[in-house]
Amino acid sequence: MRCKSYFLLKASVIFLLLFSSNYLISKDRQPITVDGIEGLTLDDEVPLVSITSQFSVAGLKVIPTDLSLSYINEQFSIYGTASVLIETDTLDVGLGDQDQPGIVIQNEILESVNFSLTTDFSIKAIEFSPNDMTFIWDKASDQYQISGQSTIDVDDEELSISLGSTDDPGLIIDNSSIESLKMSITADFEMKGLSFTSDDLGFFWE
Repeated sequence: MRCKSYFLLKASVIFLLLFSSNYLISKDRQPITVDGIEGLTLDDEVPLVSITSQFSVAGLKVIPTDLSLSYINEQFSIYGTASVLIETDTLDVGLGDQDQPGIVIQNEILESVNFSLTTDFSIKAIEFSPNDMTFIWDKASDQYQISGQSTIDVDDEELSISLGSTDDPGLIIDNSSIESLKMSITADFEMKGLSFTSDDLGFFWE
């Protein structure tokens, strides 16, 4: 009986030591921090988790709609759908899928941010209907850039416009604030009964 009690006591002590050791290791683990990421917990021991709280990436506030965070092959990936806040305007964006995620973090460094714009949105009271637009974070300048083709509504008239290219983007965003906005009109149009040709016509704001 004493022998049985001795073994039970020894097993209990070993279990407590193992539990305490694991708890201390877990408790002492430092959270993973990434420059440019705020409000998001990164854990390389959790392979997949849903993101339900808003966070910021490179100064841009992201509000999850259906976002996932995965950790595979030493890379954090964020993908799904969300909205982002630019000054007082909210834009619905896509962040790809697990194979082509919109946000990529490697070796605790923010590597890329790539949003897709497929639904109408408003900036500076201008209504945009994107046709083929790119919304990316430029790592070198630490700014967001929106470029590509769209239509806009002006006094109930639809104008075809261009926001430039990725090499010369028309919309520059820094810390959720618009730095500059330039658009060129790409097709002839009518307004208030007058006809206009699109040669060298555009808008500029900064």
